[in-house]
Amino acid sequence: MLARRGFRYRIYPTPAQAARLRQWEGALRVLWNLAHEQRLAYLRRHAKLPSAFDQINELTQLRTAVPWMADVPRNVSAQLLVDLDSAWQRCFSRLGHRPRWKKKGRDVISITEPHPKGFRLTEAGVVFPKLGEVRAVRHRPCVGVPKRCTIVREVDQWFVSIVCEQEVAEPESRTAPVVAIDRGITHLLADSDGVLVPNPKHLDAALKRLAHAQRVVARRQKGSRRRERAKLRVATLHRKIRRQRQHLLHVLSHRYA
Repeated sequence: MLARRGFRYRIYPTPAQAARLRQWEGALRVLWNLAHEQRLAYLRRHAKLPSAFDQINELTQLRTAVPWMADVPRNVSAQLLVDLDSAWQRCFSRLGHRPRWKKKGRDVISITEPHPKGFRLTEAGVVFPKLGEVRAVRHRPCVGVPKRCTIVREVDQWFVSIVCEQEVAEPESRTAPVVAIDRGITHLLADSDGVLVPNPKHLDAALKRLAHAQRVVARRQKGSRRRERAKLRVATLHRKIRRQRQHLLHVLSHRYA
């Protein structure tokens, strides 16, 4: 059976590479909002929405007219339009809400190279189009055939995700008893074996520090560097809380699996 598996590594771009990645984030944000507005305009006129193929064909003219848009690899821009089309299809299938605008500082922008020949893994890191080799900490081997590469930023840290295809054995039918899980508030979950997992409430534990950091942001002058540093502190605290939650859920899911 052919299965896909993701491998996530921390990367350390140079200052020039990090600056270029941030420029790509801004360009992709503009591209998403432009394509999203085009679809909304068609929707207001009760016309047939353009497909991802139609918008990708118009991408050539846009890249010719806007130089900073042309700096982004074409495959990365095309993949963003495919993701937007997939979001609209989920909306029409009632599997999700209507796509929203991409806002700076709120929405994460993924820089995805969808073609295997567009990137390359090396011993030191990963080679990305128009970016060169980016140093990465590969704490575990990448198993399988690399198919897709995605670079994403979390506050002030950069990560790369490699999706690989590999052959795995067909899962065997299990005869072990089923474990039922119920989620709660006082306890994170309770299962049918009588195990109660307490809720660590990571947000409540960090609420005092978070409130202080947010008050510091409110006192800083808008547009100043000190305000940006204070906002970075708030975002870092939120990132730590999110990672604490994810770590606990990974540990529990691994135990039950």
